[in-house]
Amino acid sequence: ADTDAEGLYEAVFDGMITRLDRFSRYAGRDLALENRASRDGFGGIGVRIRVVDEGVKILSIMENTPAQDSGLKVDDIVTDIDGVSAAGLSQRDIVRRLRGPIRSKVNLLVKRATEPEKLPISVTRALVVPQTVEFRIDDHSIGYVRVTNFNQGTARTLRDRLKLARRELGDKLLGFILDLRGNPGGLLDQGVEVADLFVRKGQILTTDGRHPDSHQVFDADADDVAEGLPVVVLLDGGSASAAEIVAAALQDAERAVLVGTNTFGKGTVQTVLRLPNEGELTLTWANFHAPSGYALNALGVMPNVCTSGDVKGVDDVLLRLQRGEFPLRHYGADIIAGGNDPAQLASLREQCPRRDGEPEIDLEVARALLRNANLYARALDTSPDTVAVHQEAQSKGDKAACPSQPSVPLTQPGSC
Repeated sequence: ADTDAEGLYEAVFDGMITRLDRFSRYAGRDLALENRASRDGFGGIGVRIRVVDEGVKILSIMENTPAQDSGLKVDDIVTDIDGVSAAGLSQRDIVRRLRGPIRSKVNLLVKRATEPEKLPISVTRALVVPQTVEFRIDDHSIGYVRVTNFNQGTARTLRDRLKLARRELGDKLLGFILDLRGNPGGLLDQGVEVADLFVRKGQILTTDGRHPDSHQVFDADADDVAEGLPVVVLLDGGSASAAEIVAAALQDAERAVLVGTNTFGKGTVQTVLRLPNEGELTLTWANFHAPSGYALNALGVMPNVCTSGDVKGVDDVLLRLQRGEFPLRHYGADIIAGGNDPAQLASLREQCPRRDGEPEIDLEVARALLRNANLYARALDTSPDTVAVHQEAQSKGDKAACPSQPSVPLTQPGSC
């Protein structure tokens, strides 16, 4: 009788789904609200914040948001929100006050180091979708893109960043590094759309479950935003779900070289049911399969070039690649022939043991591959025909297939 309603809901739903699988779960009202904000966006001003003694410090400002338009700056201290002092408020209270209905206003009082007096700033809230894509020019000639998870804005933002790299670097652009390390996944359709940015034709993904609607096939459109330039995808043990969809699709299409370690192995699809109490019930309802046919669940994606296990450094990796020890044998044929025996799956995964973290070796190997067409072709496919095509393209200066490159050595020195 003394238990609040939310406690009862949690006990009931946890009891109902605890034996289904480890990805089915219940989220109460507050957690579900944050989940929806991360997936779909929220009414807010577009800042990342940290609570400090005087109020709240602005850590970063998202592009194309009301905060950017209003003139707010990084390191500003918001001391008052709608006439209420921010000092002493918890981060949850501050987030709740800064968020609100789209097109509503929030009035801030801001302390700025370069101004003698506090500044009154009024901001009109808009739909803010958390940023999941980080972009920079790496080593003067490579487009580096990090995707932290997959929400409603991921594919659109990634497309814009790839086009930006093309405009800024032109013929100097050697290729792209797509960093999916530590990416836990997110929306399935966004994983499919991201893969489709690079793949011109063929299958990206199939899903299969007991419900008739779970049987789906996703095919690529005839478009490649990267315009055929080489792509290297970085993976680790934290790359999961939608990140694995992208990696498997690009690998099977021979559109990218995968560098790093075995991935998490989360190959199931969940559907989210919104409940009357504003909570959410997330239920697993399908498995997904790589284009070559193998199921990713409990297996993950094997990189073409492994940087874990007994690897001693960048030179060791590239030497093994020259010797023909990489790329590692593709999962597809092994799994389809051998079924889903747990011992076999574990043995396959040990070819390149999963590792979490972001060691510099991954980036260094990626740079070396993009700067050396022959090494890239070897890593992409051990077929002599494939290597010959890349070599011929390089000799003819075919920038779309294999950009002209100099001869180089193996190694190169909370939101509201």
